[in-house]
Amino acid sequence: MSTSKKEETARHEKAKSLVVVAYRKRWNDTLIGKSKAQDAGVFEATTNAQNPLAKTFYGRPHLQELVSLSDDAIVTNHLPLIKHLATQRETPLRGSLVDRLLCGQYVLFSHDLDDMHALGLGSEVDLDQDEIDPWKPDSYPRSVLYDDWSERVGGFNSAFLGVLMKSSGEPFSKSERQQIAETVYSNVVGNDQGELWSFGFHLAGERTNQVVVTITNDTDGYRESLEDTLCELDPLTLKLIAADVEPLRTDEESPFFNLIEPMTQSLPEASDKTILEILRSCVRNAPDAYDLNGVERVIGAHFFGGRRYYHSYAESTDGVGPYDFFHQV
Repeated sequence: MSTSKKEETARHEKAKSLVVVAYRKRWNDTLIGKSKAQDAGVFEATTNAQNPLAKTFYGRPHLQELVSLSDDAIVTNHLPLIKHLATQRETPLRGSLVDRLLCGQYVLFSHDLDDMHALGLGSEVDLDQDEIDPWKPDSYPRSVLYDDWSERVGGFNSAFLGVLMKSSGEPFSKSERQQIAETVYSNVVGNDQGELWSFGFHLAGERTNQVVVTITNDTDGYRESLEDTLCELDPLTLKLIAADVEPLRTDEESPFFNLIEPMTQSLPEASDKTILEILRSCVRNAPDAYDLNGVERVIGAHFFGGRRYYHSYAESTDGVGPYDFFHQV
């Protein structure tokens, strides 16, 4: 074996050892009360779900499960982190570094998006198998004033590609994956309503301990997904939307003003086909993000509870489609 190969192997083995040591120290200390449990607010979940998740995760039965894992199981659950540590030759391998990466509730791997085409890789990500160099891990959330999903997009950042893992390395349940999608969506849209954000959530291959998150600001894709959703609506829903839009056609303060050609009849009295084509034209012709958001708020109030889930997608082997993710993933 060459010297470089020996050094590579030795570094990999040291990375494995440090991860196991850091893992056991954290969860043993938590079990015996030497280290405090994380606050419920750090869980990637809606407010109502955070406390139950924290109670279960930091309950004694679960902590005992964590500390009873074999070294091999710990290594298997943390392969992406071990790969990263082993390949960063310019960074000295120290226990303090690994402790910092595993001190949060999650580990978030962020992709270096110098190459924007990397977003197209989102559906093929598998950190256990992929080259690890473009990915940078960090504990999530970090111990700073603001560390959320909206901080990762906006400004000069029009896209984000990341992989979220639990610091314990365990799988995410279906309900936990749903909660992640809910909170990422709500956080980004709630903090930047003037932009047109689209989202993607899915597992990394068959690995249930890696959730891939993509966030993009894509006006054309946004319009297309809204048009596609309109095409799937039943006639009754179209009529309800038409009734809401009708009084806004001549309102100069409305986003629909001048978007609909003059008609001899009211919009609700038009045929289903005509209503659909008019609504689609409003989506296509809204001049900017602000107006498109206004159009969407009116017509979107009649489906998905007014929430813009049709701009999110999920890919999986069991056929979960873009509009089912929040209910079936």
